[in-house]
Amino acid sequence: MDNTNYIALSRELSLARKQETIANNIANSNTLGYRGEKMLFDTYLIKQSKGEKIAFSHDVATVIDPSIGSFKTTDRDLDVAINGPGYFKVSTPQGVRYTRVGSFQIDQTGALVTGQGYRVLDPNNQPITFQDEDSQFKICEDGLIKVGEEERGQIGIVHFNDEHLMEKAGHTLYRTAQPELPQDENVRLTQGVLEESNVIPVKEMTNMLETTRSVTTLSNLIRSADEMERGAVQKLSQSQ
Repeated sequence: MDNTNYIALSRELSLARKQETIANNIANSNTLGYRGEKMLFDTYLIKQSKGEKIAFSHDVATVIDPSIGSFKTTDRDLDVAINGPGYFKVSTPQGVRYTRVGSFQIDQTGALVTGQGYRVLDPNNQPITFQDEDSQFKICEDGLIKVGEEERGQIGIVHFNDEHLMEKAGHTLYRTAQPELPQDENVRLTQGVLEESNVIPVKEMTNMLETTRSVTTLSNLIRSADEMERGAVQKLSQSQ
C-alpha cells in the first residue's frame, strides 16, 4: 500500500468515527438536556526517508456543544431549567456528576432525586429533603425551594471554565476534572419548564450526508489506487 492509500485510510477512519458521533447526536435529538458532540480533527506530518513529509488525518478528541437547548413548558412544580451556563449537581455511586436535566421527583426517603434516582445536591453537596406533607413547591430563580413561606433547601448550580471539556458519564450525566465555579450571578432557574436537547436534527442530517459523501469518495480513491497497483504488478509479471 502506498502513501496515498495510507493517508486516505487515516482520513476514512476519522470520518467513520465522525459518522458515529453524528448518528448518536441524531438518536438523542429528543433526549431532555442532551448536549450534542462534535469531533476535533488535526493533521500530523511524518517525515519519509527521502526527506519528504506526508500528512495524516487524526481525530484528536470528541467535545460537547455547550449551547443551550430550547425550553418546553410543563407547568410541573419539580421541573426546572437553567437559563444560562451551569449544571445541577447530583450524587451517584461514582461520585458527584453534573446534568442539565431538571426533571426532578421525590423518592421514598423524601429526597429530591433525578429521574434515574440520583440525589440532587445543594451548594454544600448535601441532599435536599422534604417532609411527608410537603406539596406545591416553589423553586425560586436562585434555586431556593419553598413550601409556602418555609424554605426546604437550595438546588446547587455550578459551572466550569471550559464546558467543551465536559465528559459523558452516563445518560445525560457529565463529569470533569475542572474545579467547580459557583453559580453565575446572571444565571437564573425557571420553574415549570425543561431544557430540550440542543441537537438540531436537520443540521446533523446535513453533516451526515456530507460525511457519507466524503467516505464514499475516499473509498473510491483507495479502490482505484489499489486496482492501479495490482494492474501494474500484473503487467510486470507478464513482461518477464
